[in-house]
Amino acid sequence: MKALLVEDNALIRRVAGAMLEKLGYDAEYAEDGAQAVEKCAGTLYDVVLMDMHMPVMDGDEAGKRIRGLPSPHGEVPIIAVTATDNEDERAKTAESGMNAFLMKPFTQETLAEALAALTRDGDA
Repeated sequence: MKALLVEDNALIRRVAGAMLEKLGYDAEYAEDGAQAVEKCAGTLYDVVLMDMHMPVMDGDEAGKRIRGLPSPHGEVPIIAVTATDNEDERAKTAESGMNAFLMKPFTQETLAEALAALTRDGDA
C-alpha cells in the first residue's frame, strides 16, 4: 500500500514515515500542499496524511484541490493531521474533503486506528 505524507517539518516526516512503514505502507513525502496536489495528480495513493498548517499551500486548500482531481486520484482518502483540536478546525477539514482527523502528536497506535477507521467506514 502506498501513502503520501504531507508535512513541512523534516523530523515529523521521518518519524511518521517510519510509523507508516512499520504499518506496511510505502511512504512518499511532500513538504507542502502544492507538492501534494502535484503528486496526487500523477500517482494513485491508498491514503494521504495531510498536515493542515504549512507554508506555500495549507492542507485546507490542498485537500480541496485534490478533491478536484479526476477520478480516481481525487477520491483518495485524506487524513487531516493537526495540533489544533476544536470545532472550527474539524469543520474546516470536513469542508476540505478530509475523511478523518488525527491529532499531533500521534503514536503508531493512533495512526493505525485512523487508518483502520477509513477501511471500516468504506472510504478506503
